[in-house]
Amino acid sequence: MTHLFLRMVCRVCTIIFMILSCGNTGSSQTIRHTYRFNDNLEVSPPECGPVLTPLRSAGNCNAAAGGGAFTDDNVGLCGVTRKVYQNNLHWGLSYPNTNGTITDNYTIQMYVKNISWGSATWSRIIDFSNGSSDDGIYYKISSATERCLDFYPSGVRGTCPFFKLDTYYLLTFTRNGTTGIIDVYVNNTKFVSYPDNSNRYVGTSGVPILIYRDDAAVTCESAAANFAYLSFSTEYSSQATVDRDYNGICSIANAPDAANFKIEQPDLCNAANDLTVTYTGGISSQATGYLFNWDWHGGTEVSANGFGQYVVRYPDKGIKTVTLNVRNAPCGTTESKSQQFEIKDGKVTTSVSQTICAGTSYEGYNSSGIYTDSFKTTGGCDSIRVLTLTALSSLTTTIDSTICPGQNVNGYNSSGIYTDVFRLANGCDSTRILKLLVINPGTTSLGPDRSICIGDTILLSANISGKFEWQDGSTGNNFIVSKPGTYWLEVTTPCGTSRDEVMISESSCVTAFPSGFTPNGDGKNDVFRMVNPGNPQSFLLQIYNRWGQKVFETTDAYKGWNGRTNGHDPSPGTYVYYCSVQLNGTRRD
Repeated sequence: MTHLFLRMVCRVCTIIFMILSCGNTGSSQTIRHTYRFNDNLEVSPPECGPVLTPLRSAGNCNAAAGGGAFTDDNVGLCGVTRKVYQNNLHWGLSYPNTNGTITDNYTIQMYVKNISWGSATWSRIIDFSNGSSDDGIYYKISSATERCLDFYPSGVRGTCPFFKLDTYYLLTFTRNGTTGIIDVYVNNTKFVSYPDNSNRYVGTSGVPILIYRDDAAVTCESAAANFAYLSFSTEYSSQATVDRDYNGICSIANAPDAANFKIEQPDLCNAANDLTVTYTGGISSQATGYLFNWDWHGGTEVSANGFGQYVVRYPDKGIKTVTLNVRNAPCGTTESKSQQFEIKDGKVTTSVSQTICAGTSYEGYNSSGIYTDSFKTTGGCDSIRVLTLTALSSLTTTIDSTICPGQNVNGYNSSGIYTDVFRLANGCDSTRILKLLVINPGTTSLGPDRSICIGDTILLSANISGKFEWQDGSTGNNFIVSKPGTYWLEVTTPCGTSRDEVMISESSCVTAFPSGFTPNGDGKNDVFRMVNPGNPQSFLLQIYNRWGQKVFETTDAYKGWNGRTNGHDPSPGTYVYYCSVQLNGTRRD
């Protein structure tokens, strides 16, 4: 067999890659026939291949009138509802095997759900003899609902029981023509490796391969099943191939995969706008007769790697479209797929504006300014961040306040300094410092009633601060009394108004002291002091005990001695006093 690989490059938009063959014979030829049962039993385009034929089982098996029907079903892992082929009990599908697709080196793969095991002990899976032999691959009964895998007549192989009804399985039967080993995979797990040393399970070119259709030797051994996908290939499948098929089963089983490909951006940091396009479809590099037409939609091919990978360069970034048309030249069928991919700039520059409160930080910065930092993105490119940071000033308010007893400011009612923190509308803290003074101005007092010496004066003074008003309407803080009478003072403060009055009588003002006193606390004659002191300009009273020790002294004519010395109780005895007083300009001792 001779292969011609022709790649024509349109530097603007299109690449054509053709695989041609001069014939259909030769051991290196790869044939693949795929059936997806989209309302027909034909091979899926762009493949060329025979149509499957429904075939009734041999014997009188009470089979339905028709081989099956296309019905809607939820297809396994894919979670999609689509048409599948429901093969009736005691019917099967015949693959003609005209070109010898299934001989000693092959893969038969099916995505199938069994819906009835039938009534026999065995249920046929694959018959390589076109119904002439009972040899083949079967399900064998294990329980009412579960089956095992049987290489008849060699016996059961693999885990038993295993297979259940109403479950989709990807079954892969692949034979290595060199070793004679048949590997059976369930989904992507190798279920069993069977040494087919006697070549019981091989096909012959031109002899149909029967799927789920029983033979004439022992009849009626068949099951009913829903087929979502079935393929026949001349290739042996490795674990990696089965992994690929199982992981992509939703694509492989539900849609043609001949035009599948993936797009990647190999280097986000590179200034060149390159994409890597890799073919991932189901056509083998050994397949023949296919024309691959790539349309880059404005891109230019930089390099290509044989069957599968291209590097395409675009003049700018943005969303790009790649289209692949795969045409089967002998059949004239075509499959086409397009994908879009966005070429991104890995070098990112971002601008961030952030406001913070005083005393806090953002990304390590705590004062207003513009800061530029470089980072590495997940793709390893440089990323520039320009941070415009505004640090709000802290707000501190100090309040001085004076209140009267019984009042409060913001809940505080005693003198002190109080600090409170509040949250402003901008989210920052505001600090208020309250310096609070509680004043008690007291009560206005002019002192006790007293007498005034003839020709003398008395100075009345307010004992508290405020706004003053005397009995004559004057507003000073002092008032001079020169004659007897009743005098009053009204003082107004922030805490209210208080008033006091005093009676001033007239006396001769003779200086005199009592000869004794009794400080016993009975309220009578308890204090030794001057009698009728008047309003002296100066006054001094000193008292000594009999040892000459001074026990009392005052310059207030209205203040006397209560008999106590240094806090001790009065002690009876004889004491000596000295008094110096100046009245009306005359001093007396």
